Amino acid sequence: MGYFHLPIEEAAREMKVCPTVMKKISRKHGLKRWPHRKIKSIEKKISTRRQSLNGNDAEERARAQCDIESFQQELAGMYRKAADAEMS
Repeated sequence: MGYFHLPIEEAAREMKVCPTVMKKISRKHGLKRWPHRKIKSIEKKISTRRQSLNGNDAEERARAQCDIESFQQELAGMYRKAADAEMS
């Protein structure tokens, strides 16, 4: 689970295996796709919405906070799913 924030090639290099082996192991444990890009996308959305927390509009701040919490739950779910696949 400690490597999902990295591209699969870099994670494979860190673990001293080839990317093909990483893919095979991932598929065997139920991961259809390496989650790096999705994780980065969600982190970027969170960062973008955090900027809205500094605005003057209270409704927009509340919406931004709600969005951030939703994105964080999605991210936590991805890590949980990946950890479950890792354990199986």
